[in-house]
Amino acid sequence: MLEIGRQRGFGWVEALIALAILAILAVAAVPSLRSSFQAARFRNALRDLSASLELARGEAIRRNGPMFVSIVDGPAWCVGVGTSPCACGACDTRTVDGKNYPDVLLKSAIPDGGYQIDPANGIASQAGVLAVSIGSYKGTVTVSRLARASVCQSNCGSTP
Repeated sequence: MLEIGRQRGFGWVEALIALAILAILAVAAVPSLRSSFQAARFRNALRDLSASLELARGEAIRRNGPMFVSIVDGPAWCVGVGTSPCACGACDTRTVDGKNYPDVLLKSAIPDGGYQIDPANGIASQAGVLAVSIGSYKGTVTVSRLARASVCQSNCGSTP
């Protein structure tokens, strides 16, 4: 016997219900995505800062000449590496600009806005800590007197 009027597939009501469920799931995922983006910017900023500070030490030894690390903290932060003291953006070796890391904050506990690295022994003129934060993520990049940079991403103790 042949049935007339029987339909297969989804109707409009079912499709609207499925769309409503997808919309609810998307709204629930937004905070998680934001946290993921913050975590990525935080890790990348720490990694970039650490690499730049290590580069300064390596370049001082390789070039057999002093290297300077210039630090500007606050909302428009930047860290520059150059063969002479430099303003951020005008450093001849490398610059890490806070504009590339939206919402990431940098606070420096390195006096005098930076330090110099002696090429003979790779020693920094001073040691200190750079505190990096975004949202609930907080970490530090510590520069030792040996001009070595070490990164701490959590449970870092007191930060500047």
